[in-house]
Amino acid sequence: MTHFFCHLGKRFGKHGPIALPFISLLAFFLGTGCLGLTANERQPDTDDEVPNDCTGVSCWEPPENGCTPGDELLIYAPSGYCSGGICSYASGQESCHSGLCEEGVCVTTPCQGMTCIDPPPAFCAEEDRTIYAPSGYCSGGSCDYAKKTTPCAQICVSGACQDSPCAEVFCRKPPAPYCRDDSNLFVFSPEGRCVVVEGLPQCLHKGQALPCPGGCVDGRCQGDPCVGVVCDRPPARYCDGAVMVVFGPYGVCDANGFCRYTEQRHPCIEPCVDAQCGEDDACTWVTCNEPPASYCHDLFTQRIYDRDGLCQGGFCSYIHGDINCPDGCEEGRCNGAPDDDMDTGMTTDNDTDTVSQGANETISRQAEDYDTFDFKGDSHGWYLVSTEQTPDVEPDPDPSHADSANGGAYLEALPDDDSGTYSSSSGPQIGFHVTIGAPGRFYIWVRAFSSGPHDNTLHVGVDGTWPDSGRNIQLLRNEDRWMWSSNQRDSGGDVFGIPNTIWLDIDTPGEHHVTFAMREDGFEFDEWIMTTDMDFVPE
Repeated sequence: MTHFFCHLGKRFGKHGPIALPFISLLAFFLGTGCLGLTANERQPDTDDEVPNDCTGVSCWEPPENGCTPGDELLIYAPSGYCSGGICSYASGQESCHSGLCEEGVCVTTPCQGMTCIDPPPAFCAEEDRTIYAPSGYCSGGSCDYAKKTTPCAQICVSGACQDSPCAEVFCRKPPAPYCRDDSNLFVFSPEGRCVVVEGLPQCLHKGQALPCPGGCVDGRCQGDPCVGVVCDRPPARYCDGAVMVVFGPYGVCDANGFCRYTEQRHPCIEPCVDAQCGEDDACTWVTCNEPPASYCHDLFTQRIYDRDGLCQGGFCSYIHGDINCPDGCEEGRCNGAPDDDMDTGMTTDNDTDTVSQGANETISRQAEDYDTFDFKGDSHGWYLVSTEQTPDVEPDPDPSHADSANGGAYLEALPDDDSGTYSSSSGPQIGFHVTIGAPGRFYIWVRAFSSGPHDNTLHVGVDGTWPDSGRNIQLLRNEDRWMWSSNQRDSGGDVFGIPNTIWLDIDTPGEHHVTFAMREDGFEFDEWIMTTDMDFVPE
């Protein structure tokens, strides 16, 4: 395993230099590799000697927008890529609604082309802590952000409650992608975990190498600049006269590596002010899909947040859940969890759950290593079963099968009370962040325990959608063993279907969110695989 040294020293942000006490983590870096660590909403410097000039560099300060000779608005992407320690940014052009562009601003619509993802830092007022939403709206050419103030149980210092410094910290600004070598692009997960360094929160992002078939040059894959690009930072909503302008939460990467988002225009009945129609409330146009980072709530508990939040007064709040960590919680996750060295943000050669097989791509994840969960307000949920613990949820007529599960652990949908079947959008869900190198059809395989006719089906979807090809993953019944299946129920033969009839079509490379939803309670879920190889059969 090749190890990279992290940048140690000062990191600079728009609000001035901050000295980060990383020296205490040096032993960890040398022993396990380089962490994709960034200070919360701050940008790192790279003046230390490192194997790659881009190690630790964050590119979140694009040039100001400009105007083309043809009066088009020239827009720079909010995040960039790194080469030789220098940040570059993809760009795109669009016509101003007024037809006129002056000094990088559309006349009459100064908010056009603006992205608002740089909120003020959290701050303290005596024992109260005020935080800002990670994304905002635009009014009059300036960004504004919803905020929330809550009291700390103890004292508040530097914008953090000292009893829980990582609580409600947003880790949404990873280090920049760069060329690890001539054929591999190294990228970081857009969502990180929070760790506490000398009483203050810092963000940690998972690193992963992606192959570039045409070679990697100047921080991008040649022939496909969209590799590693995640389009989840849409332009800010704004008022265009009496029209409310909003954008979809996810975009599409174009041939220049620039993200394009669908614009939606909604006429207001009452005047549009501060990116809000007069007849609407503060939450009408707010999308709650940016949860706080997970973190270690205490020495033996990992706290994670639901992917989908609830808007109140324009600010999104997210339900949290706690995971018991028998071996302790460090670096924002449970020790001893499957693939522990892959999801901690270490930038090592082994930091990938993607396996290249010639022209094919295969991704494998353990079920209990999920990134998000949503019980959907139901009495059922996904519970961890391991060789060391059994959930205290009844009824559960089956014994534990952890001894024969991969990694000695799995998830089970409980209680197992045969309450019927669930649709994909209504059953309790678990989600996984994955990064793919190229678009394609991915066949889904699931490893689960078949114990009866009423606990052997599951749904799978991607990026919030539930295609018909992902519904009703079916196991053979009464096998009383762990088994792999890619069968869709009623897809041929008999009710149990035929292989390779469960798939997800993914149209863009980069980061995606794969979600599994309970169809029947009692389902015991150990592992899953997605692959572009139709001939692939798990061992």
